[in-house]
Amino acid sequence: MNLKISLPLICSNFYKMNVLLFDNHDSFSWILSHDLERAGVSVEVVRPEALAIDVEKLLTPFDAIVLSPGPGMPSDAPGLMDVLASAVKLKKPILGVCLGLQAIVEYFGGELENMNEVLHGRVGVLEIVENCDIFENINSGCEVGHYHSWCAVESRLPSDLSVLARSDSKIILAISHKTMPIVGLQFHPESILTNDGRLMLKNWVNSI
Repeated sequence: MNLKISLPLICSNFYKMNVLLFDNHDSFSWILSHDLERAGVSVEVVRPEALAIDVEKLLTPFDAIVLSPGPGMPSDAPGLMDVLASAVKLKKPILGVCLGLQAIVEYFGGELENMNEVLHGRVGVLEIVENCDIFENINSGCEVGHYHSWCAVESRLPSDLSVLARSDSKIILAISHKTMPIVGLQFHPESILTNDGRLMLKNWVNSI
């Protein structure tokens, strides 16, 4: 056996991608962190209070960035838009969950609207409208967990973003950027209400 060839190959098999999970003070963030670890990555959870002055320097060592759910609006979440802007500049793969999706929509020039019906702890139906990595081996019609009262306005969605899935009531549930590795989910994949959530996270990890 030629060790000079085989050892690097062996080492590469044990490499774990490093993911930064930006926690917007949400009770689901640690569950999301654990499910990402189950998907095979190493996760570091960072809250706004721990942000370095140089956000780009903080993000540089990581292979991908996850924007957690959280309360309120993206513009009111401390540090969220700064982290997103730096991740975009560094061309990092990004996954936005709930508030994270809304931040992506606003960052690229879209609009949000307050829904007539608040969907907290409610089950919805996912209708996939575009084939994509994150929904590989997942059937349209699966159940997902809602925890939000705001959603993206489809008529004002930026041309840079594509709709990947809607709810049975036509709420945008998943988006992606057309040229950058950015995906957003309006539902919670880490919720027990989302039957295929762990597979979705595994799919996202595999797509990086």
